[in-house]
Amino acid sequence: MSNGQIAVARPVGDVDDFSLPLIQRIAELIGLAAEDDEQEALRPQSLEGFFKFLSIHREHIESRPELVLTLEGCLRAVWRKGKGHRIALRFIDDKRIFFVTSLPDSSRPTQTNYVSGESSIDAILGTVGQKTF
Repeated sequence: MSNGQIAVARPVGDVDDFSLPLIQRIAELIGLAAEDDEQEALRPQSLEGFFKFLSIHREHIESRPELVLTLEGCLRAVWRKGKGHRIALRFIDDKRIFFVTSLPDSSRPTQTNYVSGESSIDAILGTVGQKTF
C-alpha cells in the first residue's frame, strides 16, 4: 500500500509453528491500532526490522516474545525468563533497535543489572551480552 500503510494478507506458502502466532499477533496489533485514534499505525520499517532480526538470529531465539505496538507505531518484542530476567527490543526501523534489559548479575546472584541503549539489528546479541532470547 502507499503512504506507509501495511497491507495484511494471509501468509503465502508454509509458515513454521514459531512464526505463525507472531504473524497473527502482528495482524491483531494492526487492527487494534486502526481502531484507536491516539495510536500510530505500525511503521513498515519497524515491521521489516523485526523480521530481519528473526531471520538473522533465529537459531538464538528459544521462545516467542510478547509483541506490543508503541504509541509511535514501533513494534516492541519482550522476552521474560523468570524473575529479574527481561529483554525488551523496540524496532525503530530496519537497521536499529532500542533495547532495555534487566538480567541477573552472574557474579552476584541476588543483584539484577539494568542496561538500555541502541544497537544495530546485526549486533544486538553481543550488545546485550546474550547468546539466546
